[in-house]
Amino acid sequence: MDELETIVEKWTYFFKHAEETKEQDLEKIVGSDKVIQRAYEELNRFSWSEIELNTYEQVEKRERDAQAIAEQRALELEQKLLEIKQKSLLEVEAAKLAAKLEVEAGKLEVEAGKLEVEAGKLEVEAGKLEVEAAKTKYIEKGIEQVAGSLKQAGWSMEEIAKLTGLTKTQIDAL
Repeated sequence: MDELETIVEKWTYFFKHAEETKEQDLEKIVGSDKVIQRAYEELNRFSWSEIELNTYEQVEKRERDAQAIAEQRALELEQKLLEIKQKSLLEVEAAKLAAKLEVEAGKLEVEAGKLEVEAGKLEVEAGKLEVEAAKTKYIEKGIEQVAGSLKQAGWSMEEIAKLTGLTKTQIDAL
């Protein structure tokens, strides 16, 4: 048995001496070869009683059932994990979109602020124009009052027109 080195030698020994091989010699013969070990186990099963065979088959069935349950559970867990990943991806995308919307809203607020500033500038400009118009109106009224006073004082139309810039028609209307 110690001389068995190649797989061919081990199989040859198996076919010649399988029935007379003892359990303690089995490890030396088999070594790390699982196929030969399985062959010895199958051969050993032929010597079992019906009760031993039924018990072995029940154990094998329980192991297969447990394996099937474990595989099914693993599939279910993989499916749940996939769903969680998909949900997480959706949440990330939603967060990205929300961030983009916030940025866009911020840009719109800045734009609205700029428009408010422009509107304020236009209001200031309109106010300046109103002040200018009021000044002009009061200056014209003052010129008309001075021209009226000069007319009453007996100044000539040419002198009043030259001094105030008013036309003779405007001076006559006073």
